[in-house]
Amino acid sequence: MRMILSAILLLFSLTACSSGISEDELKEQTKKHLVEYTKILYEVKKEEYVKTPGDFTAYIPVIQEKAKPYLTKKEEPESLIKLNIGFTAAYLAYNDIFLKVEDVKITDFKRDETTGSLNISYTIFLQDSSKSDVKQQSGRVTLIPENETFKIDYYWDDIRTKQFKN
Repeated sequence: MRMILSAILLLFSLTACSSGISEDELKEQTKKHLVEYTKILYEVKKEEYVKTPGDFTAYIPVIQEKAKPYLTKKEEPESLIKLNIGFTAAYLAYNDIFLKVEDVKITDFKRDETTGSLNISYTIFLQDSSKSDVKQQSGRVTLIPENETFKIDYYWDDIRTKQFKN
């Protein structure tokens, strides 16, 4: 619940048109937003995880519920199914592999002055709790203004379960 409230506060800090905010400040706020969102998608707390024998998919709805406040109403139903939100983290947690989001680095940032949308390419840095190496994968996101916040209208990343399985 605390994470959801933090996410909502962060979303309110990203004003719809971003007027009065410098591009550097907007990039920093966006980075924080992406870190929080990728943590929802990929960090399953070992102490909070309850394994359902024979069904790794049982934890997927928990992750999806946490992700919903970040998505536009248009993107929400599509993303939850199309992108299999929660699948990777739930599958890995079921196999006792827990990821930690180390960082997100924005590699390309474009702001559409007319619509207020943000098109961002970035790199996600993830660490497997049982290994010391940090893996990096690329991602892209489009954030659009919605009700005085920014919501995810498009999301893609290149993180797959096979990258963490031995």
